[in-house]
Amino acid sequence: MKTFGRYLSYRLRQSWIRTLIFAVLSISLSQSVIRNELESSFPESGLYILAIILGIFCTVIPMLELGEYKNRRNLDALYSFAISRKKLALLHYLSGWIQVTVIYTATYLFACLTLVTHDSPFQLIYLLPYYFLSLCVGLIMYSFFLFFFGEANSETDGVLFCVLGIFWFSAIVGLGEELLFGAVRFSRLWVWVYDPLDYLTSLFEYWIHSPETISWGAETALEEWYMFIPWGAIGIACSVGYFFTFSRKPAEKNGDISNSWFGYRTMIPIYGFFLASISLKWIFVTILMLAGYFIYRRSFKLKKSDLIVLGVAMLAAMIFGI
Repeated sequence: MKTFGRYLSYRLRQSWIRTLIFAVLSISLSQSVIRNELESSFPESGLYILAIILGIFCTVIPMLELGEYKNRRNLDALYSFAISRKKLALLHYLSGWIQVTVIYTATYLFACLTLVTHDSPFQLIYLLPYYFLSLCVGLIMYSFFLFFFGEANSETDGVLFCVLGIFWFSAIVGLGEELLFGAVRFSRLWVWVYDPLDYLTSLFEYWIHSPETISWGAETALEEWYMFIPWGAIGIACSVGYFFTFSRKPAEKNGDISNSWFGYRTMIPIYGFFLASISLKWIFVTILMLAGYFIYRRSFKLKKSDLIVLGVAMLAAMIFGI
């Protein structure tokens, strides 16, 4: 454990300048937004800016933390540490999360100071539980993006996996509803990975504001608390998936075509079917899918399996879209 602790300390020292810059930018942005909200005709707490900042860094930090593993030139140095691959995976998991926590905590404390020193009707006691619960939700998002970026073999693929992954579960649920009911009926629960934090913030904005400024969205947020259960399960699954992939992926795979089942192989046909069945713009969607396969294969020469999957997805979309 002493060796692990030294490596973690070394890793954090490497990233402290980046963390400091992000913290200063986040504090400046949040202070500007919160002060403008407080000085408006109908004062608001500006709590949403804290959620936005947390969401941004839960998305960006995983990419920065694992990005160096997508370059073959760095692999010999990166994998030469005197610790196991599992501990190396844990090191990066903790290092990235500590960076997110430091940035968010600094921004949160300055926001609290501004709200406390302002003569406002807010119930500021609710800021404390919001901090801890928002970090719990942030850990779900952090694990989510760490997993999807880790599934890729290059930085470009990793970024695209994260972007496509944002709506991946809603596309899967929409696909199931299309097959079962002939129409897409999914609730906001499955729209994207940022929804748990959105709901949590709406709920606490309701509690923080005085009765005269209650948010209209609070009632909905109170009724849909159950949505944290599936997203919590997704967060745990993504954490397990990240550790499994990081500890078992051969180093020589980095830089190769990304063949993960949690990437282009499933995302392209699922998104293609979903978009074509609800929009009926089959030619346009086919062009988008072909572009996706060109990016996936890094070539204009596609495999027969790619064309077969594309054809099946579009044929199914035509059948269910009619």
